[in-house]
Amino acid sequence: MLVAWTDPSRVSRLDGAVIGLGGDYAIAVNGHPRAVTGIVYLDAPDLARMAQSARGRNQVRAVILHELGHLVGLGHVPDRGAIMYPESLPGVWQFSAGDLRGLAAAGRDDCAHLR
Repeated sequence: MLVAWTDPSRVSRLDGAVIGLGGDYAIAVNGHPRAVTGIVYLDAPDLARMAQSARGRNQVRAVILHELGHLVGLGHVPDRGAIMYPESLPGVWQFSAGDLRGLAAAGRDDCAHLR
């Protein structure tokens, strides 16, 4: 897995309001997809500016948790109280019960044994 502190000049998809991107890379093992690696891109200049505000550290933490959720296979959810909601919302700075259930489900799969 790679976590890259970067900027829009290097990762164009971070342009505009996007401050993080994350996802896994899967291969087929016995006909089933298995995540084997992944990457998170974080817009370092935007997150540094965000960290300077009164609640900025919590907001930066939420962005990182959200993107790490994508890294392990979680998608967006409609629950506005969840880290995996598509937008960062005030007051949502830690995994919700639903996020934790998703993480538990993602971790239930057996690890792939590659040769």
